[in-house]
Amino acid sequence: MRRMHQNKKARLWRLGTVLCLVSAWYVSGSRGISAAPVIDPAFSSYTYNAYGQAVSAPAGYVPDRVLSGGSLEAGSLGQAQDMASTADGSIYVLLKNQGQLLELDEELGVRRIVALVENGEPVDISGASGLCVTGEGEERRIYLADTEHQRVLIADRTGVVLSALTKPEDPIYPQSSDFRPSKVTVGSDGTIYVLCQNVYKGAAIFSRQQEFLGFYGSNAIDVTPALLLDYFWKSLMNPEQLAQIKKTVPIEYTNFDMDEDGFLYTVTATTDNSTNEIKRLNSKSANIFPQKDYGDLDVTWINTQLVDTAFVDVEALDGGIVTALDATRGRLFMYDQDGRLLMAFGDTGSFTYTFRSPCTVTAIGDFLYVLDPYKDTVTRLVPTEYGSAILRASRLYQNGRYEESMGIWDQVLRQNGNYELAYIGIAKGMMATDRYEEAMSYYRQGQDHEGYSQALGEYRKGIIRVAVGPVLLAVTVMVILVLAYRYFFHVRREVDMREAVLGRQILYTMVHPSEGFQLLTREGRRGSSVAALLGVMGVFVASVVQRQWTGFTFNENQPEKLNIWLMFLVTAGLFLLFVVSNRLVCTLFNGNGTWREIFIVTAISLLPGTGAVLLRTLVSNICTLEDAVLLHLILAAGVLWSLILLLAGMGLIHEYSFKQAFLAFCMTVAGILIMLFIGLLVWGLYNQIIAFFSTIMEEIGSI
Repeated sequence: MRRMHQNKKARLWRLGTVLCLVSAWYVSGSRGISAAPVIDPAFSSYTYNAYGQAVSAPAGYVPDRVLSGGSLEAGSLGQAQDMASTADGSIYVLLKNQGQLLELDEELGVRRIVALVENGEPVDISGASGLCVTGEGEERRIYLADTEHQRVLIADRTGVVLSALTKPEDPIYPQSSDFRPSKVTVGSDGTIYVLCQNVYKGAAIFSRQQEFLGFYGSNAIDVTPALLLDYFWKSLMNPEQLAQIKKTVPIEYTNFDMDEDGFLYTVTATTDNSTNEIKRLNSKSANIFPQKDYGDLDVTWINTQLVDTAFVDVEALDGGIVTALDATRGRLFMYDQDGRLLMAFGDTGSFTYTFRSPCTVTAIGDFLYVLDPYKDTVTRLVPTEYGSAILRASRLYQNGRYEESMGIWDQVLRQNGNYELAYIGIAKGMMATDRYEEAMSYYRQGQDHEGYSQALGEYRKGIIRVAVGPVLLAVTVMVILVLAYRYFFHVRREVDMREAVLGRQILYTMVHPSEGFQLLTREGRRGSSVAALLGVMGVFVASVVQRQWTGFTFNENQPEKLNIWLMFLVTAGLFLLFVVSNRLVCTLFNGNGTWREIFIVTAISLLPGTGAVLLRTLVSNICTLEDAVLLHLILAAGVLWSLILLLAGMGLIHEYSFKQAFLAFCMTVAGILIMLFIGLLVWGLYNQIIAFFSTIMEEIGSI
């Protein structure tokens, strides 16, 4: 009986513990802050490799807290428009509907409500859309971009408005446009930067004394085919017509932020070329961020509409790291100051830790806070062990402390062996310790061609210093032996090329094309057609060898993506198109060459170019980027040699002069282009016919 009583008592204790935990969870949830540092199934994390392919990665950041607007006294965040953070751990949220500022702590707990007051009267800021907070204690200043009232308010920490920036009367500012500030930020020197709607000259700059200084860093107009066509049509118009059409203007910045070094980061939601969405502007308003495509690199179409990354905010962290927020897919992209993607994470959805249409991101240390007015939430994201390692290693890397960062990069690789930037970081450390051969291996795994070239150059110098003496001695001895043999033993004999073997005739043709092609194309010459066919196969083999085994410094291909059948089809197809086109063209211009002769001449003429490709491939494995001109010269020499042979052979078999042969070659190339164009038209028509009949069959099947 006593044991049964003890078991019953133990069960009651367990039940009570469970009830307490459930109650604690319920109380926490009733306050609107959920704290659960777990990864939501829909919260994706990934990065991109050197080929622009998305690669899954461990979570670099995870959401651990969410503040729901429904837990506040007002019942919501009031369609909050912007958010700003301070170094001492305060977060200010601009509540649009309530016309107030909500101050939170770094744990998303509510500290106070800040209502702006001007001359003792409450200020209506329901039309404001931008917020910036600077300073600490009594020196704290709140900058508010009051869009609807066309001014920027400057208030102290209690909300008392001290001054306001209004439309400048300076002629530099377009007086025909209203002063509608949308975003505001402040530099370390007190300079105020303001983004204004419908003003395309960049950010308006105001001094610490609130004097208008001009504009800073406008977007350039992207040159696109549509823009060039538009310029062409405008050049045909008269002044009256030009006055009635829209002018081409730069795209406005969406948002911006100032980093610790005084550089201004800007983001643009869309660009004409889908590149340069993020910029880092120096004091001369020049972009020093790499010019490339930022955000998601994969292309998605939904209902015939292109879905692309749309950056709505940017946040500069310590150490040159920047985070950009994509409102389209609810993702955050983190880059280092060299524009390399460190990690990407986040997603849209109905789960607790996903977003719907986030509008702003801010940071306290390495903690990120994302405001989503449509889900009425503020979400805190904290770095995982993996993410913290990336941030620490990246900062050491950017400061040139490569050896110190090697151990941390190694930790990253243990968790993610596909993280290419970690290989590059370790390679940099090896370069600093003169371990060039190992550095080459790591640069290759990190797909860093420039770094690999530098390591190869240093490694090559070491090899040359050791081997230059023995190599020169061996070459000298071989030259002496060859000269001695030719002098004492070699007897020069005249050879009748008409009786020579096929291989020697082909070699003879390389330097005596007219006589050589006459020998190869004569009737009854056995083996010429087979040799020509082998020459075409050699072109195919050379193209495969070049793609797969060109030195890593110059090779941008993915070896595992080789489609050998496609390469064979392209090689053989182009060769046959040239033969057919040349035969048709020369028939029209009284050419006498037969199918067999054209086939042989074309194939044999390709041999120098084929040899140049193979030689270039071999030499590329010991060349650095500085030696690229040598590779270009090898290829150019081979192609030029092949072209000379082809023109000489065509002139011989068609009985053309050199000028006529050159014109026939140009017409042959034009014929190839025409046949390819007709082929594309036929292919398009075929697809339309198939789609038409497929639609009919679907309609019949649905009856």
